[in-house]
Formats: sequence, structure tokens, C-alpha cells
Amino acid sequence: MDNQIKRTYSFHYIEGFRPLLVSLIGTKECEKIEQKLLHTPASKFDAFKNCLSNLKSHRNTHAHTHLNNTTPQILSPSSLRTQRKLIGDALLEIENELRALGY
Repeated sequence: MDNQIKRTYSFHYIEGFRPLLVSLIGTKECEKIEQKLLHTPASKFDAFKNCLSNLKSHRNTHAHTHLNNTTPQILSPSSLRTQRKLIGDALLEIENELRALGY
């Protein structure tokens, strides 16, 4: 598992985070958690996935600036704090679901 974590560089849910979760608990349990969180009205899970995708696009823009002649947009500190809070809240939701399943 440590090697898989070290090889994960993506800010994307499907390509980065979900495979780690599946490795830990299996596809069936992962899908149970996803479905429960997606159908919980106050859940931050869907926003978490969108936030990771947004961070991925910004990361790619900055990592590949040599490919174009434009100045990349930089996220404001307040925007990054908001995203960090959202990600943290969603990770706590996932952790709570893992604990409820006995992990």
C-alpha cells in the first residue's frame, strides 16, 4: 500500500484517490460508501470530487507552462483555504463511513 500511495500523483478522484480506497476495502465496499455519501443531502462528497478535478486542472496548467505563452491563473489564498476545508470535511465523511464499516 505504501508503494501505491507513493506512486499516486493525481489530484483526481477516479485516477488517484479511488484506486487507493479500492485497494484498502475492495470495490464493493467503496461503492457502498460512494452511494451512501452521494445520497446524503449534507454530504460534501460530490463537491470533493469536483474540487479535486479543479485542483488537477490548475496543477496541470502550472506544471506544463512551457507548452503555451500565456500566464496561468493563480488561485487566491482564500479560494485554496475554502477548497482545503471542503476536502478535509469530505475526507472526514469518508473516514466516518470506513469506521462504520469496521475499518
